[in-house]
Amino acid sequence: MTSQDKPWAKLRITRKQYAAGRPWNKAGMDKKSLENVFLALPESFFDALKLDADAGRQLNEVFALK
Repeated sequence: MTSQDKPWAKLRITRKQYAAGRPWNKAGMDKKSLENVFLALPESFFDALKLDADAGRQLNEVFALK
């Protein structure tokens, strides 16, 4: 299993952040099912998520929207 085969690597977070965030609970799914979804999605999907999150953070910093 390569590092990109791990759901937290796809999400670009640490394993510790992944475990603490428990995204499977927030999604209302069991852990294995959600991990299978993450692993099935293309890398471009995660690239777009990261760009969107980065843009949101930058807007918050520039306009002090926190």
